[in-house]
Amino acid sequence: MADVNMLKRHLCKTTGVPRFRQRLLHNGNAFEDLVLQPDIDLQLIVLPFPEVSPQAQQQLTNSVLRGNADELRYWLPRGWDPSAFVKRPSSKCRRFVSSPQLMLACYVRCRVAAVTVAELLLQAYADINAQDEEGVTPIQCALTRSRIELVRLFVEAKVDLNVKDTSWKTPLHLAADPKARVNAAEMIRWLVQANAGMNVQDGRGQTALHLAVRNNAVEAARLLVEARADMNIEDNKHVTALRRALQSDSMDVARLLVAARADINSQDRASTQAQSNNVEATCLLKEAGADRNEDEEGRTALHDAAARGRLEVARWLLDARADINIQDKSGQTALHLATRINCVAMACCLKEANADMNLQDGSGQTALHLAARADHMEVTCLLVEARADINTRDRGQVTAFHQAAQSSNVEAASLLKEAGADANAQDEEGRTALHDAAIEGRVEVVQWLVEAGVDRNIQDRDRKTALHHAARQNRVGVVRVLLHAGAKMNIQDKKGLTALHLAAAHSHLEVARCLVEARADMNLQDRTQFTALHHAAKVDCSEVARLLVKAGADMNIQGKNGALSSLSLQAERLL
Repeated sequence: MADVNMLKRHLCKTTGVPRFRQRLLHNGNAFEDLVLQPDIDLQLIVLPFPEVSPQAQQQLTNSVLRGNADELRYWLPRGWDPSAFVKRPSSKCRRFVSSPQLMLACYVRCRVAAVTVAELLLQAYADINAQDEEGVTPIQCALTRSRIELVRLFVEAKVDLNVKDTSWKTPLHLAADPKARVNAAEMIRWLVQANAGMNVQDGRGQTALHLAVRNNAVEAARLLVEARADMNIEDNKHVTALRRALQSDSMDVARLLVAARADINSQDRASTQAQSNNVEATCLLKEAGADRNEDEEGRTALHDAAARGRLEVARWLLDARADINIQDKSGQTALHLATRINCVAMACCLKEANADMNLQDGSGQTALHLAARADHMEVTCLLVEARADINTRDRGQVTAFHQAAQSSNVEAASLLKEAGADANAQDEEGRTALHDAAIEGRVEVVQWLVEAGVDRNIQDRDRKTALHHAARQNRVGVVRVLLHAGAKMNIQDKKGLTALHLAAAHSHLEVARCLVEARADMNLQDRTQFTALHHAAKVDCSEVARLLVKAGADMNIQGKNGALSSLSLQAERLL
């Protein structure tokens, strides 16, 4: 050994005792000579950490903060603990947190002095992995403050690169985080070369690649991809790096990931899409971003592009061979989603890319169902021209024609009928489009349907016609249209009720008047042998009863068990 410092460093490596706690004695006296003589007899003494006052410890802290290496060389040989914790301003909130001395080197203004101070503290065996109250280590502090020279020093000193702070972030996360100021790529290069864990996930499930992507840090992302970071890891909201790139308008990063064969058809289980107004990304790589709902949707990047009408993104994904017919958790394809937002250009793009027009979602609905229901006429025309199956039924046996009629979309209904839609198709309850329009009181739709030649007298599962439903719901206008169109008035449902029975039973005077004027049979009996007059008397509706009696209803017809239900006395009073 040439000198005392070299000997102390050697002893530090072999014994683990920091050189500043070593005392060399020669003949009982401290040996301070820098040059070692050959064959000299020396004794080694290990100094304990002394009990020091907070004021005295602050002197060491001040030396570190000032970057004063000479002062530090004075204090450290006196055995003061280089790993002692001191107070420093928090980077996350307005308070002071207890931090290791080594972290203070990151706050030294002079970068050269900061490195010298950190080296002295490391030589004194300061704990390089010590964490402050927020779980931050010295290297993490150096990364957030972009002190690349300290990062390099700590890496060479074999710092633990996988220690996590309270947010579960490792040094690599911080290097790739959008909050990193400068030198992100260089820092990542150092960390990757030092075998930092690239696929470690933080508290939000994000890897360093997720963060690099969000920051549009192309070079950082390239370094991670080249180091074989897993591109298909999903965060806690089940978003991959590729989807994050699209959400963050990171066009170049998205291309990089696709070129590296990231799974373009990866399905998330929670759509966490971000919205942005970036014009360039809207034109090329911007993805639809989910409201922050954490429902399980299972969407791909193509789903999200379609859901937001991002045409160029969709084209780019299709060129990259995205699966055009993949279905999300609700069974919807990109075409379903494009139809929902009435994006004609997107629907056209998907059609030209040979999207399956007849795929049904979890409710059994095709894109045509959605277009017809939402009055998206251009998309409806597009789908019909593309020969989508116009009579496909959903789980409720409802066709697109039903949907159009239910939405009063006469134009779409007309288009579908001309294309061969079954206008008399019945749903699972046996109802046709005419039944539905009658129930809802859509007079214009009913008028169009009867003019289009639909069957006015089809009965549903309860054997009710559209006229039954119109009478029950007091849809006077619909009743008039149906009667004028020749609907049969005396058809009885499975309880034997006619439209007039229902009008009387629910005190619908104007409906009853229309039926009486149209010469409905007033004396037909239901299965309980009640006539319309019985029903009017039962609900004490004098107006309907008076109407029926004046029109010649038979007051002497007996109901069930021969009862007259006091109709004779009431009729006399009404007359």
